[in-house]
Amino acid sequence: METLFRSYGRHVQRRAVAILRDGDAARDVVQEVFARALNARAKLPGIAASESWLYRVTTNLCLSGLRESNRRRRILDRWGPRPGLPVAAQAVDSAIAVRTLLRDVPDDLLAPGA
Repeated sequence: METLFRSYGRHVQRRAVAILRDGDAARDVVQEVFARALNARAKLPGIAASESWLYRVTTNLCLSGLRESNRRRRILDRWGPRPGLPVAAQAVDSAIAVRTLLRDVPDDLLAPGA
């Protein structure tokens, strides 16, 4: 695993930065990529084939992160604080928005007490 990281860590980092345009988010992706590689090490056929696997996982994680970020931004734009409202009213407005969103979450996905 150390050899894999030393060989491809910088390449994975550069790919993640190129896709995300955010160094901190890219570092998180690199950690997740190599955590997944550690969990899948028995399935990785070898260093040569691992390179394409690492790049594919990196790309998929980055694109998922971008989609989630866009989805979060749309939700906040729709349900977030509204300009001109006092801070207390914005907090109540946000609480209502969260409750509304949670109503659509299936019961088996909710944490106990949610």
